[in-house]
Amino acid sequence: TSTSTSSSASTSTSSSTSTSSSSTSVLAHIFYSNFTGDGYEVDYIGNVVDNSNYRRYSTAFSTSAQLMDPTTVENVFECLSLCDVNFQCKGVFIRVGSSQDLYHCRLLRDLGVEGGVTTLTESISLSKMNYYTT
Repeated sequence: TSTSTSSSASTSTSSSTSTSSSSTSVLAHIFYSNFTGDGYEVDYIGNVVDNSNYRRYSTAFSTSAQLMDPTTVENVFECLSLCDVNFQCKGVFIRVGSSQDLYHCRLLRDLGVEGGVTTLTESISLSKMNYYTT
């Protein structure tokens, strides 16, 4: 019985390590996904695995460019849905939350300067492909 308990603790530690590394790969997979089928184009990717050019919208943290207060969402698509129903929304800035399970979603009416700006945030900047100006 004592040997079995020790083995169980060892398995638990191994499982914890595996979860941590798979969490990182899941985030990278999300940020390198193709969102064109959902009506969005990836403009910039922030401080994410396999990316050396950390960029974001220059207006990502500008309150005058935001359509509403930043919202916590469970996934990227929840944020895109919020933008879809707002005709003024030109794009979104999505940042990974401190828990790695939630995202901070910012709907933007202004995407800022072309080329964006450098960032250290783990984030993605997506523009709405069919933005209507009427």
